[in-house]
Formats: sequence, C-alpha cells, structure tokens
Amino acid sequence: MRTMDTTMEEALEPRILEGVKKPRRKLGIKPKDVIIFLVVVAVIVGLTMVLLNKLQLKRDVAGAKIITDQVIADIPKHNGAAVRKLGNDKFQSTYTDATLLRQFAALDLVTVGKPVLVDQIRSAGSKGTTVFMVYRYPPHLANQPFYISVAVTKKAGTGWLLTNLSGSADESKLLP
Repeated sequence: MRTMDTTMEEALEPRILEGVKKPRRKLGIKPKDVIIFLVVVAVIVGLTMVLLNKLQLKRDVAGAKIITDQVIADIPKHNGAAVRKLGNDKFQSTYTDATLLRQFAALDLVTVGKPVLVDQIRSAGSKGTTVFMVYRYPPHLANQPFYISVAVTKKAGTGWLLTNLSGSADESKLLP
C-alpha cells in the first residue's frame, strides 16, 4: 500500500505485483486468416508465372516473326534461294532453289493479296523452341482462303532457322 509519504514520481511508477502474471497479448491470427493469406500468395505466384510465360512467348514470337515474314515476302517474288538460306541443314538438303521456285510459282493463283497472320503456336522442348505461324491469304479464284504455315526453330546458341513450309486450303491440316 502506498502511504502519504510517497513522492509524486514513486506514485506514477508502475508497480508489478508479485505473483500476478502480466497477461500476454494475443496476436489474433486465426487459421482462416492463414488460409486466406496462402491463397492470395498462391494467386500472386500463379499470375507472375503466367506473365513471365507470356513475356517469353512474346520475345520468342517476335524473333521468329522476322524469319516467317521474310519467307512470306519471298514467296510471291519466287525467291527460292533466299528462303532456302533461311532454312536449317535438313530444310536445305530437302529443297533446292529450283524446287522452291517451282512450288512458289504453283502458288501464284492462291497467294494473291496481302496475307494475314491468323495463328501462332510456340512449342518448347529439349530440341529447342519451335514457333509455327499460319498466314491466311484472302479468297481469290476458288473463293476460299489459302493458308501457309511457316515453322521456325531456335536451338540453344543459334538463331531462328526455317524448318518447315507448307500450304493448304484447310487451316487445320497445317497446325501441329
């Protein structure tokens, strides 16, 4: 007990009573809060992974599109030699400049007009990254569009190389 003899500072000092424990402050974390936090973290991580994948796809497609656009530009010019130079070793051994020239000449009636990129597919594996781009030419004589698929592959340490070139009036036949 305090007596009247105590000074003002002593009276203001907090006193700890012996034998009485100071109650601990509860953090207030409930299992429900932990679950909500984990779900939010999982969503953020998932969205980050999707964003990184989209950025990688955009970078891959941008590099591949340079080659595919060059191939599409060379077809109406019948420039088989330029297209062949863009190919990998297998493509170059399969097609000669003259073979490509004949095939491009045969496409004259269906490759009229400006082509539009209608589909792009990226596939990554142990052999590198392959991008398939499908271009649609507007309907002309047959009143139906014509599609050309250009596949380019990039292996570790190399640039983009043409691996396949095909055309069809049916787009589904060109998709991998």
